[in-house]
Amino acid sequence: MFQMSDEEVANWKSQIVMSNSFALRLSTLEKNFEELKQDLEEIFTDYNDINEDTRAQLEAINLALADLQAVNKKNTTRRRIGFNADDNSNNHS
Repeated sequence: MFQMSDEEVANWKSQIVMSNSFALRLSTLEKNFEELKQDLEEIFTDYNDINEDTRAQLEAINLALADLQAVNKKNTTRRRIGFNADDNSNNHS
C-alpha cells in the first residue's frame, strides 16, 4: 500500500495551499486587469468625444471668423482718425 511520511504529507499539503493561493492571486489579478482595461477604454472613449466636441467648436469659431471677415471686407472705406468729414474741406483754406 502507498504511504507517505509525515514530512511528505506536510510538504504535499503545503504545495496544495501554495497552489490554491497562487490560483486565487492569479484570479484576482485577472479580475483587476479586466477592470483596468474597461476603465482605460472608457477614458479613451471620453477623450475622443472631447476631441470631437473641440473640433466642432473650432469649426464653428472658424466659420464665425470667416463671416466677420466677409462683413469687414464690405466696409473697406475708413474714416481718417481725428478728422471729421467737414474738417477736411475747411483746413485747406
